[in-house]
This record gives sequence, C-alpha cells and structure tokens, in this order.
Amino acid sequence: MNYQSTDAFAEGFARGFGLVNSAIDAKENRQYRKQMMGMQKDLHDRRIRKEGMILWLSCH
Repeated sequence: MNYQSTDAFAEGFARGFGLVNSAIDAKENRQYRKQMMGMQKDLHDRRIRKEGMILWLSCH
C-alpha cells in the first residue's frame, strides 16, 4: 500500500468512527432528555396531587 491509500483509509475510518460516536451521543441525549422530562412530569404530578389533597382537606 502506498501512503495515499493509507491516508484515504485512515480518513474514511475516522469519518465512520465519528458517525458512530455522533449516533451514540444522539441516543444518550435522547435518553437524558426523556429522563429530565420524566422527572419534571413526576414533580408536576406530585404538585397537582398535593394541591388536590389541600383542596380536598379544605372542603371536608
């Protein structure tokens, strides 16, 4: 193999590896966003339940 073909191979390999990394990053970001949304939703649900309980107690 001459130098040009090894450079082209290395460049192609690096580009392919970069795509794999970005795909992994994208997946991790999606999971992180889901977790964050889930936590916010949980806090929101808890707040609604708490307010509902206070309303219920004040009515009875």
